[in-house]
Amino acid sequence: DAELVKFESDVHLAHDWTADGHSLARKMTTFCTARGSTALWDAVDKGIADLPGRGDLEALVVFTDGMDNDSDREFEEVVAAARERGVPVLVVALGLADIFALVELTEETGGGFVYIPSGEQILDGFETLTSFITETYVVEFSAAPGLQSFSLSVALEDEAMSDSYDLD
Repeated sequence: DAELVKFESDVHLAHDWTADGHSLARKMTTFCTARGSTALWDAVDKGIADLPGRGDLEALVVFTDGMDNDSDREFEEVVAAARERGVPVLVVALGLADIFALVELTEETGGGFVYIPSGEQILDGFETLTSFITETYVVEFSAAPGLQSFSLSVALEDEAMSDSYDLD
């Protein structure tokens, strides 16, 4: 499921939550916003706040070609909100986007960053983002008090991994 939020100096809900990718794609190409200022941190904050929190693995994907110059929210507030909710922020930055701030956002939230210098490489950027999402695994477990170390083995179709960890 996904929701589409578009932004410039204002943040707009372009499409509410749906599993219909075609409907989202249509809205992405037909719901236009003005050019000019960019309320990037406000848009990221809205995206985090709108996540349903159903216990599923959630992430926020941000596509931007600008830098924040019109938000009420501060960068630090957005990072804190993402961390509190456990939401990784994945960014696809185009052209003159604020690469330094966006990389920091992804590092602070456990997300990922894709830079696309020009529109000619946009498909490569989408493929990188897609592989990041579809080839990422999260393993969680609860350990008994006093556990000193553990071993983890994972088998994925034709690939196996194994490692040991000390809990010092």
